Amino acid sequence: RAQAEAALRDPEPRVRVHALQAAEAFLPESGRAILALGTDPDPRVQFQLALTLGGMPGTEPLLAKIVARNPEDVWFRNAVLTCPPERALGLLRELVTAQRSFFAKTSRGKEEFIERLSMTAGALGDLEHIRGFVQLAATHPTLAATPWRVAVLKGIGSGLGPENRRGLPPGPTEPALVAMARSNDREVSAAASNLVQYFQLPDLVSGAMKVAGTPEQPIDQRVQAIRLLRGGASE
Repeated sequence: RAQAEAALRDPEPRVRVHALQAAEAFLPESGRAILALGTDPDPRVQFQLALTLGGMPGTEPLLAKIVARNPEDVWFRNAVLTCPPERALGLLRELVTAQRSFFAKTSRGKEEFIERLSMTAGALGDLEHIRGFVQLAATHPTLAATPWRVAVLKGIGSGLGPENRRGLPPGPTEPALVAMARSNDREVSAAASNLVQYFQLPDLVSGAMKVAGTPEQPIDQRVQAIRLLRGGASE
């Protein structure tokens, strides 16, 4: 352990990279020495640090910093995404609160990162994580722009998969999901409507059926109701 931690301070970046890999065997004792490399200027060290942090619970703040420093680098984004899915919600919370610069300008790469991060929550199948992502998408000002909301919603749906349709019980965040499904923003509405299908929302479905089948209703409301039914289909 002492040798590995000493090597973490070596002036040669390649040595520090290998030292990070070696220090993983001594976790959690070597944690403080590893975290000290959070400000290391070498990108190779930062990349390995992102991989190493995946095995260190509670390091979401530093993982968020790393991806915010390298938002357009697919290798860094992929390295951060190797962290366990149980930590995805904590990572998104850190990004939207402490690393808001990541969201200042949209890009396909960054949207893909948020979508894949959200996908892990869906794949995990944990309702608290899923609802946490939905709540952030619905209410957090950092995610207010259409591309970010759509990325979160699409990611969750992709992670859940067809086998979970209408299998999730309703809970406190479903009104937020329904509100996004009824949004005037067509992209957000479509992504949220698709996600509705995974929740047991019979009142929503019956109401949408009534609106869709009433010719006197405004056409935009009928179209929105049909979109909801396509997602939140009734048994």
